[in-house]
Amino acid sequence: MGRSAKPISKKAGRPIPSLFYSALFLGVFFLYLRGLCPAFMDDDSPETITAGFTLGLQHPPNYPLAALLDHLASLVPIGGAAFRINLLTALVASLGVCLLALNASRLLRMGSGGEPRLPMACALAGALLLAFSKTYWQEALGAKGGIYMVEMALLLLLFHFLIRGESERGETGPWIPLAFFLAGIGFANDWPTQFIFLPAFLLFLLVRKDSRLPYPPPKFWICGAAFGLLGISPLLYLPLRAHLHPVLNLGAPENCGLFVKSLLREYVDFREPSLWGVFTGILKGTSTWGRFRELARLIFDLQSSQIPVHLAQDMPAGALVFAVLGIFAWRNSGARRTLMAALVSLACLFLAFCVALLMPADPNMRWYVHNYLLPSNWIAALLAALGLGARGGVLRVKSGCAFFIFLLVALPAQQFFSNFRRNDQSLQVLRYDYAANLLKSAPRGAVLFAEGDEDYFPLYFFQEVEGKRPDVVLLPSFTLFEDWGVEQVERLHPSLGLDIPAGNFPGPVERLQAAASEIVQKNLTRSPLAFTYIDGAFHRYVLAQNPSLEFRRSGVLLEFAAPPASKGPWLGTGQLRLRHLEDSPTNSHDSLRGILQVYGLLGAKP
Repeated sequence: MGRSAKPISKKAGRPIPSLFYSALFLGVFFLYLRGLCPAFMDDDSPETITAGFTLGLQHPPNYPLAALLDHLASLVPIGGAAFRINLLTALVASLGVCLLALNASRLLRMGSGGEPRLPMACALAGALLLAFSKTYWQEALGAKGGIYMVEMALLLLLFHFLIRGESERGETGPWIPLAFFLAGIGFANDWPTQFIFLPAFLLFLLVRKDSRLPYPPPKFWICGAAFGLLGISPLLYLPLRAHLHPVLNLGAPENCGLFVKSLLREYVDFREPSLWGVFTGILKGTSTWGRFRELARLIFDLQSSQIPVHLAQDMPAGALVFAVLGIFAWRNSGARRTLMAALVSLACLFLAFCVALLMPADPNMRWYVHNYLLPSNWIAALLAALGLGARGGVLRVKSGCAFFIFLLVALPAQQFFSNFRRNDQSLQVLRYDYAANLLKSAPRGAVLFAEGDEDYFPLYFFQEVEGKRPDVVLLPSFTLFEDWGVEQVERLHPSLGLDIPAGNFPGPVERLQAAASEIVQKNLTRSPLAFTYIDGAFHRYVLAQNPSLEFRRSGVLLEFAAPPASKGPWLGTGQLRLRHLEDSPTNSHDSLRGILQVYGLLGAKP
């Protein structure tokens, strides 16, 4: 492990004044508040807001901790529900920035020989590198980003306790059970991310600083397991709440089988190929090792090149250089195992990205990749802070050197000016207004087939949070792929007359075709039937199979040309709500292209 770490002097152990962290928190928070989205962003934010407001269940793995936290935020009497939950995201993101500064300053003070000013300056630079990185900043401004921000905060707090446990209280001190608790509660928030960091946590516990020291006694592991189970306990929210059948109940994890399927996201296996899915297929006899090797090669070829793309987009080149130098700062740190755990975590994240799940190859879906790799941002920022504060190695500078001060300012400043405008969500109402236009376009008592994330999540928000248009029967097409989805439609909307036997279909596509076709046939002359322009399952598997069906355009909907649909006059494009269609800098985001294509098809102008 190299030469012995320097002892921690009293001066080095002196904490940085709380005023420093308070100023950092307020500065970052007000920056995020300035660009905060007033409604919901171009992601799953309307679903997240609705799940929090109504105590519903988002798409698997359902994010129970996020739903509970968002529900608490929704009770605060400030603005509307969307603003409250977006505000919580900004607060947690700002807290994460402060936690990174706290970790960096502590590590730097442990190896600084007692100089308090250098750790403070370098910790500030590292924290701002994280705060101003494109993906972190972007996700700090909307509700769905709150899931990622909570995960980042938990991981940073976990590493803080590991550092304290290693440097202050010994290897089995009281900080370690708290680390077990944080590791457990992370599983109740976004377990795939937490699972990636689990090997590093276990390695930290098993690797001894001194080989002559004994391993922790059994009571240490029993205590840790108890704290870990306490952290995981929010997962009980899923079956308990699903059993009450909330309107937003995706995956319906009300029994053991559905709970496991929902937690493991098995319902998307046919749409999101993964090595785990192929492996379980091999065990069931439905797949082969050749398919496993083929998929592994395809994932690696497509995604390995995206890692440097993400790092280059989210971190300046200079910061990445200092991050490499930060690795050498281990030799001046009394918490080498913790830093080793950070590197192992980074390696596990990259390895999983390169071999586990096939990300969309569509260039317009790159945001998916950046969100997955978001944890690398805080590790790179932490290592950059350590590299800036390094006294030896490749770069040797004095804390008072003008060039060094320039670097401390220039690296975060480059991030700030590069991302300030493109992360301004203050005018982002495109998706909110699109959902309002959908409801304006729908006739009274319509049965509406929603085709994509762009429509059904905002419509859930309007109906369940704002109480608008309860007369519209919302049918998200994707839920009809599954037995639980068909059962939900039968239970929530018995007037539709849907009654198909469960389990009698060879696959999800056949189940959707049967359910949607039965709804159309039984209600075509009884209720207005409409569907959205977004190309999705209803278009591909129902309309394509019934070319004789006729429909008319009204606003941003297409209605079946049956007697109940003859409401007239049809909603024209001049009656649509089109605020900030051209002047919002974030309307160019890839995930909004479906809405923009609909407006372009209609020839709508702001």
